[in-house]
Amino acid sequence: MDKYIGKELNSRYLIGELIGVGGMSNVYRAVDKITNRVVAIKILRDEYLTDPEFLRRFKNESKAIAALSSPNIVNVFDVSFNETSQWIVMEYIDGVTLKEYIAKKKILAWQEAVYVAIQVLKALQHAHDKGVVHRDIKPQNIMLLKEGSVKVMDFGIARFARNDMRTMTGKAIGSVHYISPEQATGGQIDGKTDIYSVGVMLFEMVTGRLPFEADNPVSVALKQIQSQPMRPRQINSSLPLGLEQIIMNALQKDQNGRYQSAAEMLSALIILKQNPSKTFSYASRRNLSPVGTGSDVHESSSNLAGKSLNSPPEGGKEAPPKSWVKLLMIISLMFCFMTVAIVFGALALSGLFSPSPDVMVPDLLGENYEAVKVSNEYSKFTINLETTVFDEKYAEGEICEQDPRPGKSVKEATLIMVKVSRGQRKEKMPDVVGREAGGAIADLKNLGLTVNERRVFSDDVAKDIIIRTEPPADTEVLVGYEVTVVISDGPENKKVKVPDLRGMTWQEAEKLLKENHLQLGSHSEINSDKPKDVVLNQSLAKGVEADVNDAIDVNVSSGVSDNKKYTLRVPLPKMNEFVKLVALKDGENVYEQELDITEIPYWSVEMFDKGLHNVQITINGSILGKFVVDFDNGTEHLEVDNSSAFEDVSEE
Repeated sequence: MDKYIGKELNSRYLIGELIGVGGMSNVYRAVDKITNRVVAIKILRDEYLTDPEFLRRFKNESKAIAALSSPNIVNVFDVSFNETSQWIVMEYIDGVTLKEYIAKKKILAWQEAVYVAIQVLKALQHAHDKGVVHRDIKPQNIMLLKEGSVKVMDFGIARFARNDMRTMTGKAIGSVHYISPEQATGGQIDGKTDIYSVGVMLFEMVTGRLPFEADNPVSVALKQIQSQPMRPRQINSSLPLGLEQIIMNALQKDQNGRYQSAAEMLSALIILKQNPSKTFSYASRRNLSPVGTGSDVHESSSNLAGKSLNSPPEGGKEAPPKSWVKLLMIISLMFCFMTVAIVFGALALSGLFSPSPDVMVPDLLGENYEAVKVSNEYSKFTINLETTVFDEKYAEGEICEQDPRPGKSVKEATLIMVKVSRGQRKEKMPDVVGREAGGAIADLKNLGLTVNERRVFSDDVAKDIIIRTEPPADTEVLVGYEVTVVISDGPENKKVKVPDLRGMTWQEAEKLLKENHLQLGSHSEINSDKPKDVVLNQSLAKGVEADVNDAIDVNVSSGVSDNKKYTLRVPLPKMNEFVKLVALKDGENVYEQELDITEIPYWSVEMFDKGLHNVQITINGSILGKFVVDFDNGTEHLEVDNSSAFEDVSEE
């Protein structure tokens, strides 16, 4: 029986059934007893409560999504981080994932696929503007609601960022088909990474296939890096050419060759939606203007349907001869010229075109609107109020916008429309003392306030609970104003446990040490085949107790490897079977493969290292042979050979 079902969290949330299982957490349907609304609660699994890396990822997700507010992103209502449980309360989504929808429909109509992609890009545009990159855009993380809206889930977690490509396992399959080339190579990640993933999803929606498929995740990742996808119209010829161009531009290997923002791709899809005949030229990345066959961007696609330059008019009647058409055009133009001449003559007689001096539009920005209305200085103009708006730059009552702009040459009595500032918007500081910090800070940010977090030890207030705020509750504060939230770190502990820093960059390690009241000492480089700046070892091991503010020294990778490459050729027994072969170096799995060895005499394993190392080869879990490999001298010594045992089994 699940220990959470039927229980209450924080004396508020009544847990119902389990509705989702992820790699690091479970999701439950629950009822908020205070608001009486149905919510979804993501709870970190117990086995990860003591793992600093998973705790950091889980907290990062809550921070990332709490900073976002978009109708296309799942909302977060509350969070809790303590020693016994870690959970996030989110909006409950009643719908299906895009993955389930694609599995049911096989191929989506291109208009439907464009609609989904537009909603996803709106969410990503908002997230990227807030500095948040999703990094795991895939159909499993896109929810389609019954009323037709689309929501993006699971912000802030890079599930497989630390996996080495040579040891990637089956659990990466859900994402590897959608990752960008820079993710597959461990390169720089930014908003264009998400754009690539949207391109993959669009390809899948309109063709029913993925751009790259293979027998294992590693092969798929290699194709993401090296191969070019088939053009979508080769699979589905009914697609508009413009949509194919958009998809292929999003799938460019080079980040600089793709759309440079979600807004840029969103704009192209909206243009295509309005006019399916539009095509796009991407010879230069910035040349995103539509070209080719269409009419104006705003012309409806329905007006283009069925049109042909050679088609007869409706009703099937034959078009009139071209000579008659030309004659009618000439008559129409003559009539138009005569009408214009009559109108201009009447206006001239009325004196409207009598010359009047040109005047320069004054600069009204920053002027008091009431003073401007009664000032003789502006008597040559008509100045009207358009609206009042909140404005950070101009004080209340001052003009903050005008049209036409200052310095423009116009006629006397020209109308100038102005907007007047209502001053900077103010909010009352809410009372968040005694609340859990994560949810309270999210509420403060939703009011437009900037939050400075300060943590202090406290013997009286539980960890992660707010002790006080500066300014205190009910104080009027300007939107954008920085408020300070003082958060309890629990009772002071002279000793802290050292977290595992290996596999992080030294910058990430420094941040994690600060969170654990420790400091980063020296970070000296040593040669390694690991990416540059990745921590290889640390002066105090994971779990060792250290004094508060102790410095932990680390060795980081220089990105330059002095390891030697060695290819071990393993003789295979004569077996007519499909088997699983695994190579372990010093007990660590370095390579595995499943294949039919009926006609294969040898299995080749590429390894990188230096010095002497023990290498063990297993077949279907049983030891086939043991070797001692000297990487420096490029030699090997066979210590154990069990191949005859497997051949005997085969013959029986």
